[in-house]
Amino acid sequence: MWISKIILRSVRSLAKGKVLALAIILTTFPTVSSAQEVIAEDYASEGAYGGGWQAGSNGGRGFGPWILRNVGGIQEYSHAGFGTRDQHPTLGDRVFSTYANGEYYEVAAAFREFLKPLEINESFSLVMDNGEFVKRFDTDDPKPGAIGFSLRSSKSSETWDELNLDARLVFGYFEGEANYQLIDGSDDPDSGVPLSSTGVYIGVKLTSADTYDIEIKTLGENQVSKILTGRQLSGESGAPIVSFAVFNQDGEKNDAFFNSFRIFR
Repeated sequence: MWISKIILRSVRSLAKGKVLALAIILTTFPTVSSAQEVIAEDYASEGAYGGGWQAGSNGGRGFGPWILRNVGGIQEYSHAGFGTRDQHPTLGDRVFSTYANGEYYEVAAAFREFLKPLEINESFSLVMDNGEFVKRFDTDDPKPGAIGFSLRSSKSSETWDELNLDARLVFGYFEGEANYQLIDGSDDPDSGVPLSSTGVYIGVKLTSADTYDIEIKTLGENQVSKILTGRQLSGESGAPIVSFAVFNQDGEKNDAFFNSFRIFR
């Protein structure tokens, strides 16, 4: 199972029938104002990740431990996994990194529970950065790649492809598409925001049990900001959002980076 243009077509059919880290955040992307309450937050600069991004690591507050699932490394020329990288130009002094490259279809997916479900008028946000899909080998698996995150009404994380299990929203950059895509219950999955070479901030505000608003803002110079309102969540009506997953599916030559996971109201 993989997220791809096939899924995008299916969605269309269904629709029709601590201090240093904070200083960097304040200068690079939208932040929680002093009037807002931060319910959960985590950054790769936390001490919990001094030894890297590992299964069971748990920095910040308001989230459960990370569950890491990857496919790759079994065969020669097949690699997928997780780590941290220092000094990203727009995402922070240290960021979470994923890689998925080789001759096969490699995947790195990281799951995390919310300590309490996302409530109406609360927002979940993160930043991410990835490049174009450039094959490392001419013999690479032909299935299209995908990089992004999902908000889920399930806590199950036994295998990587459960990132789609009971997903109420999937946001990502999908091979073959020019813009970031939104797989949800609305008619049009195209966000209208093209891939950013310097990363992007995404903030999702739950406006009812089945609707949300989303802000997408590119980072660095020449910023583009777009707010989409009144979009429909997919999945079971009223199902609470209790976890999220970030994923790198066959990103090939370019790694994918994530940081600054937050819940606020």
